[in-house]
Amino acid sequence: MKRRLAVLALVLVALLIPAVVDRGGTTAHAVQFGEMLHEPLPFGRVSERISSTWFCPALPARTGEKGTVRVLNPGIGDLTGTVTIWENERPEPTKVAITVPAGSSKLVDVSAANPGDVNAAMVEMIGGEVYVESTVKVGASTVAASCASSVASTWSFAEGSTDLNTTYRLAIFNPLPGDTVVDVDTITDDDGFTAGGAGKGVVVEGQSLRVINVNEQARRAGRVSLTVRSRGGNVVVGRLLTLNTSARQGLIAGVATAGDSSSLWWAGGDIATGASEQVLVMNANEDRAELDLSIYPATPPSDPATQLVRQVSVPPQSVVSVDISGIAGLPAGAHSLELESTNGVPVVAERVIDEKTKTARRISAVAGSPVVAQRWYLVEGAATTPASAVADEEVAVMNPTSTPVKVSVRQVVPGGSRVLSEVDVAPGVPARIKLSGVSATEVVSLFIRADTPIVVERRRLTTNAPWSLAIPVL
Repeated sequence: MKRRLAVLALVLVALLIPAVVDRGGTTAHAVQFGEMLHEPLPFGRVSERISSTWFCPALPARTGEKGTVRVLNPGIGDLTGTVTIWENERPEPTKVAITVPAGSSKLVDVSAANPGDVNAAMVEMIGGEVYVESTVKVGASTVAASCASSVASTWSFAEGSTDLNTTYRLAIFNPLPGDTVVDVDTITDDDGFTAGGAGKGVVVEGQSLRVINVNEQARRAGRVSLTVRSRGGNVVVGRLLTLNTSARQGLIAGVATAGDSSSLWWAGGDIATGASEQVLVMNANEDRAELDLSIYPATPPSDPATQLVRQVSVPPQSVVSVDISGIAGLPAGAHSLELESTNGVPVVAERVIDEKTKTARRISAVAGSPVVAQRWYLVEGAATTPASAVADEEVAVMNPTSTPVKVSVRQVVPGGSRVLSEVDVAPGVPARIKLSGVSATEVVSLFIRADTPIVVERRRLTTNAPWSLAIPVL
């Protein structure tokens, strides 16, 4: 607990002081107008801004596929801007002018505006801060996740597969004018680390999208972790991973993790019948990573000897899977997770939940949050039918502090926000907040506010990829 609070104190300093923040060799600093740089994950800023740029690198557009972006303007004034769309290896983009009224959102169907193979979209808005999520539909599966708010030189995915009956498309988007060259390193159980295992010396021209078929470039493996490293410039990386094997089915999509971190949090997680949960810990460094994985269940275990803190040792350039659902004595229901490096070696980690329901298979892979914050946004939302019913969405909250916190879940509306739910969240106890009282015709974009820093995820109750991380405001 003392070590966890010390880490939290350091994070709070990073949030409150506009200084350089170092996280395992990756650097973020206050952005100047027109400048793009690395940030550890997508986020907005508390300070007032005169522009906002977001990058959505992997939006499918083949027959039977759909990729959209939703732009949320929570401010008090209307905003105008442009969505610029690039297709895979086609230099001429398509531009869509948009206006987003105050307190509302705008949906742009990228696949309809630029049909083809895979698209990347850059959202540029003038006059204030916006928040952007993409929704990807491939077959019967749908995934909603935040886009990237910066470019970076290194991106990683702990989860991936090139097994039979899988399709793994890796999208590398270069929104900057200059060309760059990237290498795609892989880690598998059979081959270990392979430099350039899915591509070496791949040229990504300036202001273009390059899509790599990982199934064709890498050896067949049930699980393929990868890192994209740019030799000179900065890019944004996304994935479209379709699984149709006997073991796993569904769609995993979204933006990669930029850099690595020594502390990560997940607000969500479940022990349930028919569900498996794993944390994939990827160490791309040349030193061994020693970590503690702490589990915070909503219900205390009946057996006081139940192991709620597990030591995880990850060799250099390796990946270790921790089976959360297989931990003896862990009670059914909700829990939260914290992963902390005890020797300072940073990692990339994703929580993978595979669920078997009565009607479908669902899978999701969510990277841990390297930050905590008092404000979070969820752009895509689910309405209720009828309006008196509970919405197809719940908000998962983790309180990593040592004191109770009051959490307010609000719907973004013109003129501000209206309260949907307010709860007190105890320290170390995960909360699930179900939504109600919203119209079936509304898009329920959410603003979550707390009086001390928290971590927030969204859980969609009927979609094929239920979990996603909210966007923090730092």
